[in-house]
Amino acid sequence: MITYENTRTIRDMLEKSVEEFRETSFLRYERDDLIYDISYERFGELCRIVGAFLNERRAKLGRQVKVGLFGSSSAYYISVLMGSMASGNVAVPLDYQMDLEHLTDCLNRSDVDILFYDWEHVPLINDAKELCPKITEYYSLQSVN
Repeated sequence: MITYENTRTIRDMLEKSVEEFRETSFLRYERDDLIYDISYERFGELCRIVGAFLNERRAKLGRQVKVGLFGSSSAYYISVLMGSMASGNVAVPLDYQMDLEHLTDCLNRSDVDILFYDWEHVPLINDAKELCPKITEYYSLQSVN
């Protein structure tokens, strides 16, 4: 049971939710006219994968990883957001409607190390790469599965 006493962190909340609701549908989404369900267990698994990936980077950097998120809400977006926070790293959600100037300003001021983005924003991200030298890795949100 999830209570205030046993749920002090984002990670606690994630793990307790997975434990309590394991096979229950966490979210449902549509893609290519098909409906998909992701259970709490699968969502927890995706978050742990993201967290492990980021903690490998964290060990190399010797500090928390700052993860930029540039895309609309999706199962992948939520997995990266929660996986980042649950693993003790920093998530930096960004408004996907920004233009290049505002995006690069936000990325540079927030010292993002890794950027996850939606496929549909590839042209903008490609332009941003030259203007954001601190970002060392770029990944499509759609590759998080």
